[in-house]
Amino acid sequence: MAIRYNPTLAQAVGHVEAEEAKALQAGLYPNPILGFSGVQFFLPSGGPIFIGGFAKQEFITGGKLRLSREKFLMRASLAEIEALMQMFRVTNSMRINYFTVLGAQRILQIQKERLQWAQGRFNKGVVNGAVVQHLQIVLQERELKVLEAENSLRMHWENLVTTVGKPLPLNPLEDNLEAELTPPLEFDKELERMLDASPELAHAELFVKFDRIKVQREQVEPIPNLTIVAGGGVNHEGAPRAGKGPFNVANVDVSINLPIFDRNQGTIQQAKAALKNAQYEITRMQLDLRRRLADAFGMYLTSLQYVQVLRNVILPQAETRYRTQLKNYQENRANWREVLEAQDELFAQRQNHVVRLVQLHIPRVLIKGFLLSGGLPPVGLPGDPFRNANGLTPVPEPDIPGHITATPKPR
Repeated sequence: MAIRYNPTLAQAVGHVEAEEAKALQAGLYPNPILGFSGVQFFLPSGGPIFIGGFAKQEFITGGKLRLSREKFLMRASLAEIEALMQMFRVTNSMRINYFTVLGAQRILQIQKERLQWAQGRFNKGVVNGAVVQHLQIVLQERELKVLEAENSLRMHWENLVTTVGKPLPLNPLEDNLEAELTPPLEFDKELERMLDASPELAHAELFVKFDRIKVQREQVEPIPNLTIVAGGGVNHEGAPRAGKGPFNVANVDVSINLPIFDRNQGTIQQAKAALKNAQYEITRMQLDLRRRLADAFGMYLTSLQYVQVLRNVILPQAETRYRTQLKNYQENRANWREVLEAQDELFAQRQNHVVRLVQLHIPRVLIKGFLLSGGLPPVGLPGDPFRNANGLTPVPEPDIPGHITATPKPR
């Protein structure tokens, strides 16, 4: 649904179509000019000296139109890669939002369990009068936590909906937070895949080809075009005095613009400098991909280590501690506050486990999706467990202009 309805993907397609249209316009031949000419219409004799017409055509030399069209077709290819990059941004953001909603769902369930436990203890009267007021405070606090978790779920659901681009009712998603986490990622293999197939790197490499064509186009710009004007008409000058009728005349003018002072040398130097920058951009992009992969991989490994320790060590120990404290309280060997502390620790670690699972999915999604994100990215409220969960520098949105600047003959 996100691929179908997300508006940024339609905008990216429009960007491709706009560049293809520019390529069409850049390769069109200039139109001819037709004109009328006359000399001295208001003579005593009542007629003009000359009346006729002309046609003017500019002939483009040096393959300028072909190179201009190739340049804008290359821009269309760049726009296609930008559309592919935006596809990855949208799908990655969709997956991140999806797992964030799963995490918010599970945290809401944890908070409801905390509230239900306290309500059950209060209703069963297992506490003595000395702790009734304290339990009432605990009930209020846990009711607020449930409301906070519901608000968080609603917010993250709306983030998911805006990425889809279509309103959807809030329905529980199938909980598979533990799924899709195997096999573990390997940095060297992911780096090799990144350098081999990253759309960002392909974009930088294609930009070099684009700038090479741009240099070629500017180099042929000084080659003068040929302008030919052909005309004819009827000349009446001297006809009455000579006793002869008017006679037909024809003329041809050929002109070129001599590149003596302006040989486009400044623009050629500018295009060559842009080509050099584009060549260095490939190396910069390779290094930047490695850096961003290292950032994401560091977050992935840290979250993976936390998830494993929480699942295998901390959660079982917290569960055992709580059960022990509850039993001790029932046997009058522990006070009520110790039971609450043990239970709060258990639920806190369960929530921490959920947050770490989400934080484990996020870098995995980004790494598998070439580190591209930003298709209406998720946000968070202050205090939300998933606020700025990816911990990565956001990737800029693709250049999708809102207005097309057209010229009669782009070059």
